[in-house]
Amino acid sequence: MLFAVLACVGATISTPPIAWTIAGSDAGGGAGIQADLAAFRALGVHGCSAITALTAQNSVEVRMVEYPSIEMLRTTLAALRDDLPAGAIKIGMTGREWVIREVADFLTSYKGPVVCDPVMSEAMPWLSTSAHLGAHPPRFVPCEPSELRGVLPVVESVALVAEVVAAGARHVQLRLKDLSEAEIGVAVAAAQAVCAQYGARLWVNDHWRAAVAHGAYGVHVGQEDLAAMGAPSVAALAASGLRLGVSTHSYAELATALGVRPSYISLGPIYATASKDVSKWGEQGLERIASWRRLVPAHVPLIAIGGISIERAPGVLAAGAEGIAVISAITKATDRAAAVREWQALWG
Repeated sequence: MLFAVLACVGATISTPPIAWTIAGSDAGGGAGIQADLAAFRALGVHGCSAITALTAQNSVEVRMVEYPSIEMLRTTLAALRDDLPAGAIKIGMTGREWVIREVADFLTSYKGPVVCDPVMSEAMPWLSTSAHLGAHPPRFVPCEPSELRGVLPVVESVALVAEVVAAGARHVQLRLKDLSEAEIGVAVAAAQAVCAQYGARLWVNDHWRAAVAHGAYGVHVGQEDLAAMGAPSVAALAASGLRLGVSTHSYAELATALGVRPSYISLGPIYATASKDVSKWGEQGLERIASWRRLVPAHVPLIAIGGISIERAPGVLAAGAEGIAVISAITKATDRAAAVREWQALWG
């Protein structure tokens, strides 16, 4: 990691380059700013440091962590900027959201390279396309407490929307394919009307403009669709008041999803599935659900999807998922209404 920093600063013999480490202080000297500064010095780089945390640790364990005040961190960064500007910055332990925000705010005016190596964070770090967006992310309306505790059928027609909500599904996701923009608008409007009739909530897959235009409850997007939207469209969707759910399959995708402060996170495929080609990810399994539940903020529901049968569902819920999204388990059932009721009964 430090070699990446050194490559960024472009060291020369005549003028030692300057690199900063923004990280925690390791009492044992084996990591944190102590290790960074030692490496900088050994390689002829003048190192500066901004301490984000004080750790009482040795080579075996961390016994205590304390954080400096926001004023101290802010003043340190400003003092270094005014006299010892960085050729490159390495970011290590941040630990608290306010530390991340303060560093991100500072980086909005910094034009050099940054190497991020987050450790000991109390929450999953998020990824953004710019420091400004990292410091000031969009914020989607949160889901109500426990509202996504239930089955979330994913269907491909208005007729199936009507069928599952009539059977008692409280939420339904409409996934439309191979339709014109006009046809998508007609379908979303019809689906929303049906959901309103039964007191259900409609999530529209990908087609966010149609969802906004026709008053849907929320939008669900995959990673590619989220990237294709771009920051202005994401901000416009957040401003509309609609909720947003985002698919994740990896830690990097989870960090990207958390960067837009979604209303819920989905994880999949939990088991092998033929409903969608996600073969490159493999089965996530129950342990990954538990890991995601620890990393995702407690107020953000976690939805599991992919290859989940009614028999496997209790284990999925016990692992930490609030809700389960299903496709073929309902759409291919002999009696779809009975299937919806059986699934919904899992939550009592």
